[in-house]
Amino acid sequence: RTIREFPSADIELRFASAMFSALNDRQPWHPEIEIWENRALSLAEGSSNQTLKFLTLFTEVLYRVNIGDFPKMQLALNSLKKMTPSRESPPLNQIALGVLETYSSIMTGMHEKCLKAASAAMELSRTTGIHTYDISILVQGAMSALAFSDYQTASSFLGEMEARLSRARPWDACMYHQTKTHEALFRGAIDRAAYHSELATKFLNESGVSLFTGYDHIRNAYVRQAQGRHRDASEHLVQAVAFGRRVKGPNNEYAALLAAAPLASAPESPAAGLVLPRLASAVTRGRGYLGA
Repeated sequence: RTIREFPSADIELRFASAMFSALNDRQPWHPEIEIWENRALSLAEGSSNQTLKFLTLFTEVLYRVNIGDFPKMQLALNSLKKMTPSRESPPLNQIALGVLETYSSIMTGMHEKCLKAASAAMELSRTTGIHTYDISILVQGAMSALAFSDYQTASSFLGEMEARLSRARPWDACMYHQTKTHEALFRGAIDRAAYHSELATKFLNESGVSLFTGYDHIRNAYVRQAQGRHRDASEHLVQAVAFGRRVKGPNNEYAALLAAAPLASAPESPAAGLVLPRLASAVTRGRGYLGA
């Protein structure tokens, strides 16, 4: 049944924002996702309901950072910052903004900024008792620490995540095992990496958060490479590139192409080392991608 009129502008915004959020999580390739995105943002712009406006912009930042559209991501993030002055906004909104700060920072390679944002958000979480976003924050902090080979800080973040796993949702468990996979790969513990990667894929499928399917393939490709299973790694990367194109997310393609570079030494793809880095450069030129 087609809804032609809504009882109020707030209800229409709530509906449009929920549709945009649901498509972002579950069907980011849906042909109408940008229709719902534009509708939600247009309604939010003229709304006086600050909660609905915040939720809509929150989804916009997540959507744009995940598909790799950093200019639009930054515009939405700037709007949220103007809405969320630290001394006046609800603590939950401040913590949610911290999540976006960590996520956008790590995706653009600004790991020091990510670590500072993660520490600040976790401190606010502890002082307010609001733990809704703890694992999301801790994941980004751990990943940025690993980028500096700071295993002590990464282990500290992971330890805090482990303490919360008993009540974790499938998506939270997925993020934990993703991070454990990366930690194991950094440490050269290949069997442990394979174990955690398998669990990450399992929990991702249970969560239904389809937007991260491309990165799941990329992570599995790194594990297969480390195991010497080059053909399996290549198959995962082909699927990651296909997924990135399906959701119009060039950052998925970028990360997949960078992950493919080590396969240059494999007999199956002797020219990959010459071609793939150039392809990655072409895909990302001018987009500001610094983190894989």
